[in-house]
Amino acid sequence: MYPELFMEVVMDAARDAKRTLRLVEYRNQSKDHPVLFNSDETLYLKFMILQVI
Repeated sequence: MYPELFMEVVMDAARDAKRTLRLVEYRNQSKDHPVLFNSDETLYLKFMILQVI
């Protein structure tokens, strides 16, 4: 799942729940799980810290 789609899914869920989100922090995997630009599958760990209002 691309980061843009991940964020879109989270925003859709917030809309369905009638909540506002504030993005505090967005991260990918750590350096011991490198992202290879010619392999989309290597960008597989991502998370957001959100404030739900």
